[in-house]
Amino acid sequence: MKKVCEKFKSTNVLTRVCLALIAVMAVSGCATNGFLGFGDPLTTSSYVDGALAESAVRIDATEQETERIAREFAVIKTDIEALNTLKNEIENIVATMERNQKETVALQKLAARVGERLEEMPTEMLRQLVQALQTYLEMIESEGTSGS
Repeated sequence: MKKVCEKFKSTNVLTRVCLALIAVMAVSGCATNGFLGFGDPLTTSSYVDGALAESAVRIDATEQETERIAREFAVIKTDIEALNTLKNEIENIVATMERNQKETVALQKLAARVGERLEEMPTEMLRQLVQALQTYLEMIESEGTSGS
């Protein structure tokens, strides 16, 4: 036996075996009693229950965040639809304004041509035209009073 003990001492096998035993005990202790008996163990039901509770809280928070994002998305979608409607109304107004502007320019050109033609007509012809219109209006007026 002395030879065996001396052999263990000389090769440091005893030290290695002791270190291996300590390592095995420490690792097995982590699983049931925490590291070297301190702290929370890794495989107890309280640890698992705590982890499940934390996971449920995280899932709850994630679901709430998802619902909040969905509500915000719905609000943004409604805003976009309102903006599109407003954009279409503005486009219609701009198109109407452009049409009105073109029609105004056309009427101004027509008025200028009528003015030019009127200037070309002799003054006497205008007097005769005015007199014929007055006679016609008087005739219509007299028919309206006699017919009543």
